[in-house]
Amino acid sequence: MPVRLLMKVSVLTQIHNRLDLFAETMRSVLNQTYPFYEFIIIDDGSTEDVKTLVEGFHDERLKYFPSKRIGNICKLRNLALSKATGEVVAFIDSDDLWHEDKLKLHVEDMISSNCVISFSDCQLFDENGSIGPSVCKKMHKQEVVIFNELVQRNQTFAFGTNLFFKRIVNGEALKFDEKLFVGEHDLITLTSARHKATYIDQVLNQIRRHDRNTSQEHSIISILSPLEYNHTANKLLKERLITNRLYKKIKASNYSKVALCYVYRGRLQTGTKYLTHALLLDFTWSYFKFFLKLSWRRIVGA
Repeated sequence: MPVRLLMKVSVLTQIHNRLDLFAETMRSVLNQTYPFYEFIIIDDGSTEDVKTLVEGFHDERLKYFPSKRIGNICKLRNLALSKATGEVVAFIDSDDLWHEDKLKLHVEDMISSNCVISFSDCQLFDENGSIGPSVCKKMHKQEVVIFNELVQRNQTFAFGTNLFFKRIVNGEALKFDEKLFVGEHDLITLTSARHKATYIDQVLNQIRRHDRNTSQEHSIISILSPLEYNHTANKLLKERLITNRLYKKIKASNYSKVALCYVYRGRLQTGTKYLTHALLLDFTWSYFKFFLKLSWRRIVGA
């Protein structure tokens, strides 16, 4: 029996090359059991022939928009949002996959709970299959308050494939902060702080890991993301959505992550600078021990 159209859903993505992976992504979207309205594809200046691939599916729901190379994920996502006409939007990264019932379950969740943003669990995979436990395994069969999970437990929901939210809230369109590069954690955290957010305890997102990921460990994205989160923390504190103590802990944790990335890249002086920021905000033994080890490495290296 066909699934009834309960809400008009726009699926959105941005792509730069990687056609071999994107074909599989498109199939996982087009095979959804929920009759979504449109699949908007923003081509970020690809040198590969994305248009021919899209047209080869012969599906009227596909809407292809070529663009000059932008590179900024926030700007690309906002461009996609400007083309969307659905009541809700669902983002998917161009190399990931969805469970066939993803949209159906999120729509049902949104209607039953009257939420603004809905999340679900994620599973990493590579060419050999699934990698480790699901991303949200620690939340299994627990009562979940999304905002608390994000800011107090540092739970990761911020995958571009796990963004499902109402396009317009109280007459205002939700959008990404274009002062940022990725911006998904910023939008997720602020929206969850201001509006009702829910969680589906089921793996509905398959996140692909491969050698062309922009978010590989210790990459530039691994440095930018914690710094962007600190930008979000500034907003949360300004709106009094978090305490000053939690604000300092969040920023210290993010600075320590940046320090670790720089140390991995061999930039010990820069790593020390960020670790010092962390210590000044939250003087803990773990940060101090890291600082001592880093200082010794610099002395020995000298």
